[in-house]
Amino acid sequence: MSFELLLIGLLLIGLLMGVVFFIFLQDRLNALERRTQEALHELATAKAQVSAKGGQRGAFLGLSGKDLWDALSGTPPEGISAEDVEDIRPRYAMILQSHIEGLFQEGVMDGKMGLKGEAKNTRLVSTLKSKVDSWIPSAQANTIYQCGIDSLSMAQEDLARTRAALDEACKYLFERAGIEHKGLMSSALMPPPATPGGTASAAPAA
Repeated sequence: MSFELLLIGLLLIGLLMGVVFFIFLQDRLNALERRTQEALHELATAKAQVSAKGGQRGAFLGLSGKDLWDALSGTPPEGISAEDVEDIRPRYAMILQSHIEGLFQEGVMDGKMGLKGEAKNTRLVSTLKSKVDSWIPSAQANTIYQCGIDSLSMAQEDLARTRAALDEACKYLFERAGIEHKGLMSSALMPPPATPGGTASAAPAA
């Protein structure tokens, strides 16, 4: 009889210990789940903050005008790495080309009206998503604008000099911005006149 009571007592103690262990284990699992959820929430919040920060900086790291030009030509402001600059360089190539084309066409229009305005080295360039304030050095801006005016000349020797001046100014801009530009801008902006056979004649050498 005493042996049976002892056995029952041991079983009850074992059962009680099992219940206590189960409660302890459940509590630990709940704590682990809470910590996991908190960690996931913090990670999601951090990602959202980084994404928002990136959106605020925009396609060109929040830079525009001369600051954007300086960053691409070798002197980025504090807080912007060389890797950041390399990321935006391909997109900036389109901005620079649009700036050049717009400035040249502005010279053409003024030339047709017999005007000669002041070449502005800043220009608001439209992209698919936004507008970017572009800046280029004044010397090259003046040359490109003047080439637009001079492109109206009918003398081939004058056009040859104008093409050479345009290409030199554009080459300088692309090289300073670290952009590899294939072809000559004069080929697009000042194409040689078509021959009677329907093909463009070669531009005379400068």
